[in-house]
This record gives sequence, C-alpha cells and structure tokens, in this order.
Amino acid sequence: MLGLHGASATDMQRWSHAFIAGIGNLHDDADIWARCDAAQREVDALLDELLPRLRAEPDPRSPPRGCPTPG
Repeated sequence: MLGLHGASATDMQRWSHAFIAGIGNLHDDADIWARCDAAQREVDALLDELLPRLRAEPDPRSPPRGCPTPG
C-alpha cells in the first residue's frame, strides 16, 4: 500500500500501535518508549532502502510528492 517492500499488514499494525502508545505515554513508561523507538528504527530502515530507489526509478503510479531530489 505504501510501497514499503517487506512490510506486512501485521508490521504496519504493530508500528501503528507502538507510535500511538508513544504519543500517549503520559506515565513515561520505558517499555512503551522502547517499542516506539524499535518501530521507528524499523520504518526508518525501510525508508532508507525505498527513497534512493524511488529517486533513481520513480514509480509513475504514485509519484513521491515532497520527496527531495539530489542536486
């Protein structure tokens, strides 16, 4: 759906739950921060792989608006 190759629906749901929990972590629970940080690292790794590929070979079906280009 988002072009995150290798990400399953289960991954997306887990990341979403971790991010939502992190946003609402009013009690400063260290376990919640750890899950949120882990989810962020996983998504960042996928984006680090995806962005250079889209810059080199844009997908005409879904142009990456706002994606900075080199130069």
